[in-house]
Amino acid sequence: MTRYYQVGDRVFTVKPEHEPAGYVPGARKGNRWGVEGIVVQVSRGHGECYEVRHEDSSGWYEPEELRSGEVQTLSLWDHLAE
Repeated sequence: MTRYYQVGDRVFTVKPEHEPAGYVPGARKGNRWGVEGIVVQVSRGHGECYEVRHEDSSGWYEPEELRSGEVQTLSLWDHLAE
């Protein structure tokens, strides 16, 4: 089940198995995996995606690449197992 987020939500990023299609080259250069951030913008132009601000960058993420605080610990373990 896909979860949707709103501006101000704290999230944890999870690297996808496959890079999502439809982004122009360089559009996701600020993405970081396995880190916390805050949703600062929501775009619905070509499907739901989120700009997430991290301590040192910001990037655009698909809903499937984000986890809320409730499942953050599981996502962290998944990330460490890579």
